Amino acid sequence: MNQRSTTLIVFLSTLAAVATGKTIRGGEHHRELQRNRIIGGSEAQEDRYSFAVSLQDRIGHFCGGTLISPDTVLSAAHCGGGGYDIVVGRHDHGDRDGEAMGVKKELKHP
Repeated sequence: MNQRSTTLIVFLSTLAAVATGKTIRGGEHHRELQRNRIIGGSEAQEDRYSFAVSLQDRIGHFCGGTLISPDTVLSAAHCGGGGYDIVVGRHDHGDRDGEAMGVKKELKHP
């Protein structure tokens, strides 16, 4: 199989996965989190990933993000849409620790 065929197969597979995907928010998402755990994973050491943030609406965590500068978070495009806070310093989604702050501006990649 040549490189062009391989690239086309990877592209079509990715396109099919994106086309059939869905975004889950709110209560349905929280139930989904409880069912889907990382197989073979283990709990992270507290404060080890201080760059990891939680995007939370009034119900709770619905998406993750990464601090790429002191005032900028990078997340997946499907996480946007407003009506949420960024929470930093929280080790467990069930805890209430950490610091929540509002979103000043959302930018989508062109």
